[in-house]
Amino acid sequence: MPVGGAALNTSINSLFPGNDIDKLQMLGLLNANKDKTLQMLDSQVASGLMSLKQRNEISTQIDVYSKSINHIPVRFEASVANAIMEPIYEISKLKIENESLNSEALKAENNKKIEEANEKIDSVLTFKRLDIETQKSLLADAKQELQNKNPNKTLTDNEIFNYAVQKQSTESVD
Repeated sequence: MPVGGAALNTSINSLFPGNDIDKLQMLGLLNANKDKTLQMLDSQVASGLMSLKQRNEISTQIDVYSKSINHIPVRFEASVANAIMEPIYEISKLKIENESLNSEALKAENNKKIEEANEKIDSVLTFKRLDIETQKSLLADAKQELQNKNPNKTLTDNEIFNYAVQKQSTESVD
């Protein structure tokens, strides 16, 4: 959102690169005033201060938040909630879609996607069960790898966390 008249030229993820709590709170505030938020985003697009792609990305993140946050236990840390919001949203969306499908083949395809989303959630929870020193080490390694791949990119904690979870879950399968 514009701050002091400045244009928003980024996504919610990069607004709070180091703070999942702030990101979740911002999404909550934007969702609480969703109509006004969407009007503001539309005016930003109309005036050329924001691209349609950026507007749609923020709108999607607000939808994901609103349709998943109540399905995440409050005991979870913000990093976990942030990492599992999208898979939870996907599961909910696919279950609703399955209710209206007549084709068992389409339901089976959706059920496979649900299983994949559940595996993503399980990977995050498995990572968070590791001792804190192992988590820190894996996060540091992930950050270094991502920086080596793209040294000019500003990494968010969420990107680093998701990459560490992905690497750890891949290594535990091997």
